[in-house]
Amino acid sequence: MSNTEIKTSLRRYLDHIYTDYTAWMNRGKFGKIETKERMIADFVESLSFKMGSKYVKVVQKGAVHSFIVNTHDDPKFAFGDILKAASYSAPARNFARGNIFDETYSASWTGA
Repeated sequence: MSNTEIKTSLRRYLDHIYTDYTAWMNRGKFGKIETKERMIADFVESLSFKMGSKYVKVVQKGAVHSFIVNTHDDPKFAFGDILKAASYSAPARNFARGNIFDETYSASWTGA
């Protein structure tokens, strides 16, 4: 799998998170339309990922949203598996919440 394919799937994952946040914002009453649009724009700007040797860390406003397995050598998880964050620097390794290449995952803006 090429680096471009991985980053494309990661961006698609971020898009799912953004879409979930936007849907949540549109259901609620958050005042003026301008305020809601600014909050959505701030959320999108704060959503990013940091590539690591074992995991990709998905970050939102300085907090870890989730981790993505970035190695083929993990004995428990497949490459691209989505893991919940246990702390800022480590994932919860109990079970995968989906896989970014499968796209059958449920991406919530609140976390994996």
